[in-house]
Amino acid sequence: MPLRRGTAQKILSEPEFKLVDESFTPAVNALSEKALGQRIERSRKLRDKYQALAERQQAKIGTATSKGGKAGGQAAAKSQLKDTLYKHRMLSETLARFEKTSNANAKGSVDKVKVAAVKKTSTKKAVKAPAGKAVKSTRSGVRAASTKPVTKSSASTANRPGKKSNATLSQGTAAKKVATKKSAAKKAAPVKAVPKKAPRTRANKSSTAQRRNATTS
Repeated sequence: MPLRRGTAQKILSEPEFKLVDESFTPAVNALSEKALGQRIERSRKLRDKYQALAERQQAKIGTATSKGGKAGGQAAAKSQLKDTLYKHRMLSETLARFEKTSNANAKGSVDKVKVAAVKKTSTKKAVKAPAGKAVKSTRSGVRAASTKPVTKSSASTANRPGKKSNATLSQGTAAKKVATKKSAAKKAAPVKAVPKKAPRTRANKSSTAQRRNATTS
């Protein structure tokens, strides 16, 4: 027998009917996980309550029937049992709807986490791809620029003049040899003889004396 809203409102108390009504869409979709947990717990307690009550009522009816109780009393007990079974059924279905919604929400949360993890992994792979290409290019012959700091020793070494090449050294050695040969040649050159003055003869002496006498006279 289908459960009707009007019948449920008549049989259930106001808080119980509100609980049943919140288990349907769209109200159930607006509940948070905490609110769903609270309603699941309450629905389970009410279901167990009416289940235990129905069992007691059934036992009571069975005892009255065996003892040959009055028909009017048995009819009232059966009516109460019917309402109790109806409430139990209503709360059982309400609990099932709340639990179904909670499980669906939990599954959706897990799926969202998985999707986020997949996106994160794909993003990491996309970021690592250019680095791999750079490594390959370095291996193929393109060397990365050195990032080592310049130390004092390297700076001083860079400022020092470069060593002379072998050609420059040989030219300097040859020039020195030529200069040495020139100086040796100068030292070995013969000294020119200075002509000695000829000694004065007697004729020269007499001519000189005559010149002096003529000058005095």
